[in-house]
Parts: sequence; structure tokens; C-alpha cells
Amino acid sequence: MSAADILAGKSGQLRRVRYLSPMKYLLVLLSVLMTIASALLLDFAADRYKTVSLVVFFLLGTAVFVNVVKFVFWGWLLKRYDLSTSYPLTSIFFPLIFLTAWLREDNFRAEWPQWMGMALIVAGILFFIKNPSARTEE
Repeated sequence: MSAADILAGKSGQLRRVRYLSPMKYLLVLLSVLMTIASALLLDFAADRYKTVSLVVFFLLGTAVFVNVVKFVFWGWLLKRYDLSTSYPLTSIFFPLIFLTAWLREDNFRAEWPQWMGMALIVAGILFFIKNPSARTEE
């Protein structure tokens, strides 16, 4: 059965897919990366520019634009995949933003409890992906 057969019902109507496909992982990851991009734009604007300027308006406008695109994209994603299998995958945001902050050397100390927490989140995501009950089709 092809992906087109899964998505299109007999009447040609779009159906939600409940199982976890590789494309779904990429789509959810794209949504998370848009969230991180928006956060980095806002962080850059807040840290680098203490007064209102054209650059600040550009950065804020870009962050708003990225959030609007992400909002539309997330709605499109939820038309095709169940919320119950899509949303838990977005928790990859937390380890990714943690790693982004660590790589950017933001003012925080990454001690073992933070690293352990991130490892637990990643383990939970992997457990969720490997769970066969999440792959059932409607």
C-alpha cells in the first residue's frame, strides 16, 4: 500500500494517518526547527540591541513571520496526522534548544541533572517511536 493510498480514502478525501512514518518525523522536526529559529531571532534581537531600531523591527518581523508559517504548517500537519502521535514528538524541542544554548555558550552551567533530564526526554521520544501501538492505522 502506497502513501497515496493511505492518505486518500475511496472518495478521495484526505484521511488522518495514525502510524508514525519517517516523513512525519521530518515534518515534526521541521516544525520544531522553526520554533528554535524564532527563539534565536528573538534572543538575538533582545541581546544585541538595547534600543529600538530598524534592525530590531526586522528581527521581530522575521520572528513573527516564522511563527505564522509554523502555525499554518502545524495545522496542515494535523490534518494529515493525529495529534496524539504528532504532539509528543515535539518534545525534541527541549533537548535541541538546550544543545543550542550550550553550543552558543549562553550564561548557564550544564551540570549532570540537566544532561540527565535531556537524556530522559530523548529516551522517552525513542520509546514512543518504538511503541507498536502508536503505529495502528485508523
